[in-house]
Amino acid sequence: MLKPGDIKLRHRDLNWLSFNDRVLQEAQDPSTPLYERLKFLAIFSMNLDEYFRVRVSQLRQMKRVRKRLRKKLALKPNQTVKEILEIVKEQQEKFGTVYREEIIPELEKKGIFLVHREDFDEVQEDFASRYFHKIASCVKPQVVAYEKGQDLFLENNLLYLLVTFKDEDNFGIVNVPVEECGRFINFTSKTPGSKITFLDDVIIAQVPELFADHEVEGIYELKLSRDAELYIDDDVDGLLAEKIYESLKQRTDGQPTRLLYDAEMPKADQKILRKTLGLGKIDMMPGGKYHNFSDFFDFPDPTNNPDLHFEPLPPIKHKVLERSNDYFKEISSKDIAVHFPYMPFDYVERFLQQAAKDEHVREIKMSIYRIADESKVTSALLSALENGKKVTVFIEAKAR
Repeated sequence: MLKPGDIKLRHRDLNWLSFNDRVLQEAQDPSTPLYERLKFLAIFSMNLDEYFRVRVSQLRQMKRVRKRLRKKLALKPNQTVKEILEIVKEQQEKFGTVYREEIIPELEKKGIFLVHREDFDEVQEDFASRYFHKIASCVKPQVVAYEKGQDLFLENNLLYLLVTFKDEDNFGIVNVPVEECGRFINFTSKTPGSKITFLDDVIIAQVPELFADHEVEGIYELKLSRDAELYIDDDVDGLLAEKIYESLKQRTDGQPTRLLYDAEMPKADQKILRKTLGLGKIDMMPGGKYHNFSDFFDFPDPTNNPDLHFEPLPPIKHKVLERSNDYFKEISSKDIAVHFPYMPFDYVERFLQQAAKDEHVREIKMSIYRIADESKVTSALLSALENGKKVTVFIEAKAR
């Protein structure tokens, strides 16, 4: 009889890394338009964040399983996590090479220049200072003493700057408020080409002012990923909805799963940071100077050059729905099939909007997986509720 360990299968979470590597290959492909290559880097980064928040978190939870049972089930979470970290390290190095040695030079050929803090000229210094003071209320610096470090809480997947001080037993932490201010800032320039900088660099330029009572020694960017898995008991006691609600609340303050930090950070500071946050060595992941490359989805294109993007594919219009103002009338005579993403999703939104107002509709039931931040689907469902209709929505909060 075959035992679990006799079956030569590759762990699914290692296979998933192969999938994400395929995304990275698209960013490496020189035949892909430049801004689409940037988007593939953003997709790779976003995928990896979710992977650590969910898949790696799940593996670490397996460590709690009794050793005898782990052996019986052929579970080797420690070994798998180590393999994952080795593969991810290689992918991150490949990612950095593509970005620094291919993407950045190509952007510069197109007249788009990313200007870093150390390269600011006097005009840019002045612009950065004025811009910072406009957004100063969003920046919240704090000084953390080593012995009180356990009180430090870093929010999930947000950017922070670690500021080290000379001859002091404390350090500074500064948030980078991307959600409130955006990640990229356009410099006004009289010279040819478009100059763009990171919000990170604008804040770094003001760090000496933020910590005027300290002698700044080093500044390093970091990001903490937290456990976002839903841990719901399978027992029959209690309402499932309540269990999901309680578990969802824990997503923002779950256990740390990965600290991504600037590889230039001295080892002594790494050790202090690790101890401060209560992390193990396996939780530390060295990276580049900048993190959260998913923000490159919104990287500005001041050239408006169509050659830098994929050619837009116009959606196929449905010959019936496109000219109809009453979808219920149309489907009462015959079934209508719509095909996404080839046809506009507007048809679904219009259908729900009409259902929300139709006096013959008493109840709406649907399932939702992922929706936009400002969703017309949820707006239509809320409108239906306001109009006295019963609305039932199944939300896939744990699609794994």
